[in-house]
Parts: sequence; structure tokens; C-alpha cells
Amino acid sequence: MNSPQKWSLTPSALERLLEALASDRVEASREYEDFRRRLIHFFEWRGSASSETDTDETLDRIARKLEQGEVVENLRAYARGVAVNVFLEGQRRQSRERIALHELAATPRLVVGSDDVDLRLPCLRKCLKRLSDVNRSLLVSYYDGEGRCHLTERKGLAARLGMTYSALKARAHRVRGLLEECLHECLDCKGKGDR
Repeated sequence: MNSPQKWSLTPSALERLLEALASDRVEASREYEDFRRRLIHFFEWRGSASSETDTDETLDRIARKLEQGEVVENLRAYARGVAVNVFLEGQRRQSRERIALHELAATPRLVVGSDDVDLRLPCLRKCLKRLSDVNRSLLVSYYDGEGRCHLTERKGLAARLGMTYSALKARAHRVRGLLEECLHECLDCKGKGDR
């Protein structure tokens, strides 16, 4: 079964957004830049780790709704509501990721005799070898970095791979899921004494 494709900004959707901002094309461009700057500030003020990405997602959602014919009487108020939703979704996603990482870090160790043998590293090596070279490289590149430059590096990686940032995130998430699945299987086998 095919999963639905993520919507991406089209020229007509951008045109609808610009028309909603101002009737004059030059004024609409200025308004768009001001609108975008204010949204970035909105996300930064709330502590978003990816304020520019969240801003782009907010603008994409607004443009999509306008392209679908939704009538928006107060664009700024509507945008604020969309931005709040995007921010809360990001917070929930980050919370789930922190929980998953905490659970992975808390994977039990196997005690053999008096030695405490950490099984995670051998399993991680084994599972990384199972990934294709392309997926292994993508995963390492995607999770290498921190903070704002981390986001910039990920966007650069997406550009080098010829894909959108959203497509890169989805692919990295799928590959990470495969790696985690393999790790859990490996750790379960090692924990039961299978070698």
C-alpha cells in the first residue's frame, strides 16, 4: 500500500498566499518577508529548535488551505493558530524522541559471571553493517551536529542528495526505525543467551 505523499508548496499556492497578503505584487513580497520574519520570531521566542523549518511548515499549511479555497478573513490570526499547532506538534514529536532515546539508553545489561557485558555496542555495530552503505551514510550524516548549525547541515545534506528537507527527515526516520528494530531484536537474542 502506498502512503500519501506529503504536500509541497506549488507556484499557485504561493500566489494565493501573496494575494492574501496584499493586492500589489511588490507590497505582497514585502508583507511576505515581514510575515515570515514575525513567524520565525514567534517560534524562536517559544524555544523551537527549528524556527525556520516550523515557519516554512506554517506558511505551507496556510498556502495549501488558501489554494484549496478556504476563506481566511484575518490572515494573521489564522497564521497564529496554525503556528501554535505546528509548535505543539513539534513539542510532542521531540518528547516522543526523547522518550525513545531514553528507553534505548536504558536497555538492560547482561551480567555474565562477575563481568558486566554491555551488549548495545556489538549489536549496534552488527545492525549498522546490515544497513546499505547509502542508508548508513545518510543516518550518520543526518544525526551528526547540534543546534542551529545542525538544521543548516541537514538542509545542506538534503540539497546535496537532491531531495527536500521534509523528504530527508522522513527517510532518516525510516532508516532509524529499521536500525532500532534490528537493535531490539539483537538485544532480545543476546539477553536470552543466543549468540
